[in-house]
Amino acid sequence: MRSKKGVELSVNMMIVIVIALLVLIVLVYILMNGATNFNKAENCGSTGGICTPTTTGCSGDHPIPAFGFSGCDKDKVCCIKAGS
Repeated sequence: MRSKKGVELSVNMMIVIVIALLVLIVLVYILMNGATNFNKAENCGSTGGICTPTTTGCSGDHPIPAFGFSGCDKDKVCCIKAGS
């Protein structure tokens, strides 16, 4: 007679592997979705900022210069509202 313990072990191992793969897929999806949202936030317009010529600078409703945002030409700076 064969022992069922060896068969049960491999079935249990398969269940653990399937669950681990599902968790891995969900984590990758969450990380990729988060990275996409992070890249969208780097655009000056999507953060509520406006592109202003560097010669005039930031003032009025958008007094804070925010460097490192995309979406503005080279001769412009992204200006954001206070508290953004």
